[in-house]
Amino acid sequence: MGITSRNYVRNTIQTVSDNFIEPEYPWSQNSLTDQVDGALDFGNRKSNLGFLFSIQPRIYFESDAPDGSYMSVSYDFYRYNFTIPGLVNTNTDPISSPNYQYLGSKKKEHENISDLMVWFGYQDVYDRISIDYSTGLGIRNVKGMKYYLADDYSTGGTNIFEGYAPYKQTLFNFNIGIKVGYHF
Repeated sequence: MGITSRNYVRNTIQTVSDNFIEPEYPWSQNSLTDQVDGALDFGNRKSNLGFLFSIQPRIYFESDAPDGSYMSVSYDFYRYNFTIPGLVNTNTDPISSPNYQYLGSKKKEHENISDLMVWFGYQDVYDRISIDYSTGLGIRNVKGMKYYLADDYSTGGTNIFEGYAPYKQTLFNFNIGIKVGYHF
């Protein structure tokens, strides 16, 4: 069990421009455009504390646990929480194009990541230190909720839609890990 903050590795590998995350917006009009930053853009978005938990039963080969080579199956769950200020149109002229700025109340967003992995590793146990080397393969499911504000100025009127849009993706997951532990 533990806490989460910003997922720097995910934000480095999958940038906003990759278009891997396509929220399920509740409209079908092509003329509507989401004015809010992409789901992984942290220019205006701030991370809040979240949580994680992991369970990983192991089977050790040719040795006494917890020393030696092993195989395991793990389930990991990560909850990342974010806030982003709501967009506000600061242009007072109703005929002109809007000028949106992040000046509104904070909007809560989140992203849940769940991994189902098969791990192969080796653990050395010393007097006070243990070192674990491992490699894992599996499936990652990502589900999140993103704030949106969409507008349609193509007809000369102002149709504004604001709310939350869910997004999801399923990915192949590959991990390499080194863990160092201290024991009494």
